[in-house]
Amino acid sequence: MSSKQRILDEAYLLFAEYGEHFSLSQVTKKLGIKKQSIYNYFVKKDDLIVEMLTTRINQYYEEINQSLETIATCTPKEQLYQMGLFFINSNADITRIKVRHCLSMIQHTELLRPLRDNIEQQTMKHEHRFIDILKKGIENEEIIDGDLKFFCCFYFTFLRGLIDGAIMSTPYESSKVFYDKFFEEYWSMISTK
Repeated sequence: MSSKQRILDEAYLLFAEYGEHFSLSQVTKKLGIKKQSIYNYFVKKDDLIVEMLTTRINQYYEEINQSLETIATCTPKEQLYQMGLFFINSNADITRIKVRHCLSMIQHTELLRPLRDNIEQQTMKHEHRFIDILKKGIENEEIIDGDLKFFCCFYFTFLRGLIDGAIMSTPYESSKVFYDKFFEEYWSMISTK
């Protein structure tokens, strides 16, 4: 593992514990390196934070995208169900910084902008993918021809709430049971059958 990657990994662990208030001295102490080693890669701490979080955000979405590729040939119902399950599963690991929640750990607005833009772009890709699945279901006469944007927003709003609840208090197993019940209701709302 490269020195830069070791710095990014340690910064991630410290960020998870202290938010943006961790110090570069903490990083150097944990890694047994000199502060100059950090400055060889990053001009300032803010640059380290942005790269570290951008890397983690991209990694999170890449994992989701790879998972979604595995279900591309499934029925629209199965694709919609699995999409939500992938998001729930990827957020079940309590040691991970949750992508949307990492933004609340940053107080400097100049740091937030590029991270927020990245998350927004990634989210829009998933929403477009979701709408494409709905369109396929309409073409196959499995899904009613309705307001696709509403169907999408309704689904993702519920999913975000479920993930937030699981992070705060609900055990993962309960979230999965709740998601299954929600999905059956959701499917009966949009299904032609």
